[in-house]
Amino acid sequence: MNTTDATTNHSPLSDDQLSVVLQGPAHFSKKDFHATQLAIDSIRQYFPHAELILSTWKGAKLPTKVDVDCIVFNQDPGGQALSLSVNPKTGKAVQNNVNRQIVSSYAGVRVASRTHVLRVRSDMVFTSAKCLDWWGLATHRCAEQQCFKQRVIGYAGGTRKSTNPSGVLELPYHPGDWFFLGLKEDLLDLFDIPLCPDSDTNYLLDNYINPPAFAPWTTHRWYPEIYLWVSYLRKKGIPVNLDHSFDKRPENDLPSLQSLVNNFLLLDYEQLSFTNAKYLFPWIDAHEWGLTSMMTYQDWLDSYLQFCVPENEQFSDEIKTLVARSLPQQQWQTIALNTPNTPVATMPLNNTPTITIQGIVAPSASVVSASALK
Repeated sequence: MNTTDATTNHSPLSDDQLSVVLQGPAHFSKKDFHATQLAIDSIRQYFPHAELILSTWKGAKLPTKVDVDCIVFNQDPGGQALSLSVNPKTGKAVQNNVNRQIVSSYAGVRVASRTHVLRVRSDMVFTSAKCLDWWGLATHRCAEQQCFKQRVIGYAGGTRKSTNPSGVLELPYHPGDWFFLGLKEDLLDLFDIPLCPDSDTNYLLDNYINPPAFAPWTTHRWYPEIYLWVSYLRKKGIPVNLDHSFDKRPENDLPSLQSLVNNFLLLDYEQLSFTNAKYLFPWIDAHEWGLTSMMTYQDWLDSYLQFCVPENEQFSDEIKTLVARSLPQQQWQTIALNTPNTPVATMPLNNTPTITIQGIVAPSASVVSASALK
């Protein structure tokens, strides 16, 4: 294992070094739950010295006064309508918004004046600034897989596993794209990729490729997260042997995991200390999904120790710190499998809420309906 130590400061990041980029549509109306206003208020509360940037679309309806330092109005590249997917509420085709994410993220990061950037969705609401306490940890990296100058802090709960015990929602090269905290130069580099071509919108349909049962409506070649990460890795000269999002060749599993573990420090939402003002269904903890589809911090830590840390440093002070920060609720039990591809929410004995999904049971603060898992 060829590992390197990144040159990094182990002290927490201070918010006066930080630009926060809120990226995406502007949600200021009651219809949109005032999501962007809530996001701005929370950032001003918990990151009072940070530069705050809103990167949204030309023609966005904004209040007379918006408490940000800079507003970037981008030309909307538009979404890519999926042929077989219709929003039941609007009757309109579901959009693949990967190009919107690329355009608004790149433009927002580009105008940032601080050395570090926290780029999040425009509907993310923070409950503390403790995500900054993780900066400078996890210094070991494999040189051949290293893309960023310094490891980027990301969201484990949006990061898919390419393989898991249930066989459900397995997606390679799929980092969560809600939250990125890193050096400005690294995030600018991440979003400096070509836009996804319209020819990929109905790639599966045109090439007679059947999507898995959990996404029968899917026609696009790439999920946004996969397009972003695969495009970036290829730009950095790292070969990715992947034809589309559902390419299940086993030889992709290890390179996918290594690319994620070597470039990100993946944290659960409790550790990042955020919630989402737009999605009002009962919050799905990352650790409730962990063994079925999503990674957790514990998954990341286990892989980090396996792939990045030399044996003689497994008990260093840094590793002890990372282990001590594991969430206590990440205790798993394997149970009998349910019907394949059918998530089921249950209330067990003793009225202790849990979620049962594809044979995995995990502790939970609330019961989540199967429809909320889509």
